[in-house]
Amino acid sequence: MIMALMGAFLGLISCNKEKIQQFIYAGENSGDYLTYVEIDPPAVLNMEYPSTEKTHRIDIDKDGETDLTFTFVGSGTLLGHLAFDMKVTPGKGTEICSGSEATLAAQLSENRKIDENLSWANRVLTMHSYNYTVGEEVKLEGDWIDPGTSYIGFRKKNKRIYQYGWVEVKMDVTGISWVVSSYAYIHK
Repeated sequence: MIMALMGAFLGLISCNKEKIQQFIYAGENSGDYLTYVEIDPPAVLNMEYPSTEKTHRIDIDKDGETDLTFTFVGSGTLLGHLAFDMKVTPGKGTEICSGSEATLAAQLSENRKIDENLSWANRVLTMHSYNYTVGEEVKLEGDWIDPGTSYIGFRKKNKRIYQYGWVEVKMDVTGISWVVSSYAYIHK
């Protein structure tokens, strides 16, 4: 009887459970347990005079629930005032990598490691805010101030582990046009 119990115990502790990678590099699009998706056509969120509210939703794991929502809201006047915000909102169970302040989304460069060592938030984060009046200095706020291709890091809890991923976002030189073009994440 004791031998049978010992055998069962040894069998349990020697189970070969596959470990899932607990990180991803921004822009990485192939590898074991990695799902890469090109958004076709890419989502374009841009300013249209006199006002705009454009939204793009992503269901990362195709479970019918929105995991990330990108929202561009802007307005302009004939008097030369232009203001807009680009925000990202996580869905239930999803967190976004936060930036230099708790209310800002981090602008991650290609090959940046996305893992537990970054700061994470489950609330609406601002990528970029812009405020301009003719004759005055542009007021630009947020971590997303460099044009070009960058990444939003995200993670979703799956049982007791996190699945990490990224969304590719391109910002034009003016900051008033954004393209969401692809994403990738680690899965089981």
